[in-house]
Amino acid sequence: MIPVKKKNLADNKRKASRDEKEISIIMKKRYALLLTGLLTLSLAAGCGAKTDNAGETSAPAVSESQAAESTEQTADVQNTADQGEEKTITGTIDEIKEDIKIDQVVIGSCTNGRIEDMRTAAKILEGREVAKGVRCIVFPATQAIYLQCIEEGIMTTFIKAGCAVSTPTCGPCLGGHMGILAKGERAVATTNRNFVGRMGDPESEVYLASPAVAAASAITGKISGPEELGL
Repeated sequence: MIPVKKKNLADNKRKASRDEKEISIIMKKRYALLLTGLLTLSLAAGCGAKTDNAGETSAPAVSESQAAESTEQTADVQNTADQGEEKTITGTIDEIKEDIKIDQVVIGSCTNGRIEDMRTAAKILEGREVAKGVRCIVFPATQAIYLQCIEEGIMTTFIKAGCAVSTPTCGPCLGGHMGILAKGERAVATTNRNFVGRMGDPESEVYLASPAVAAASAITGKISGPEELGL
């Protein structure tokens, strides 16, 4: 009886090892497909576009073949919540001729959460308050930057302005937690992706901006540049 049990145990271990390898291969393939899909969408939509403090916008070049292969989900073409029509807004802050009300502002992330980004946003928010009805979420890129913000008093400025401050996280950027957009909501974010559904509901809208524009928008409650605050 004992040899049989040992044999069965060895067989089970070999089978478990094979299963783990198969699962690992499957997960790697799925991850590769996911990355490929996200890359295609971001390239086709010019998701790397970002407005800097000078108001200039840059985006990666997109070939006709890449655009043709992409889906209808694009970064700057959003479905309006009420009529379902497509609305395109791509360019600098100076080119926006209408008031675009917002519900949320995200300042930080791995792309615009450097100490200089935190200082820029804090300078604009200092002595001011986040607009009523607007959520302003701030999270530095790293724990080291988070600590430096505390030492420089930057976190105090954010909190006094009415911001929700967090340690480094990917939560709101990828629509995982702490700032998921509901249907029809709009956000200004210093993150690096804004294809349809990136931060929540497919019918929400995400506008990529610099820390300066994001901070000013949090104060006015609409997409705004620091100039509107006399800065």
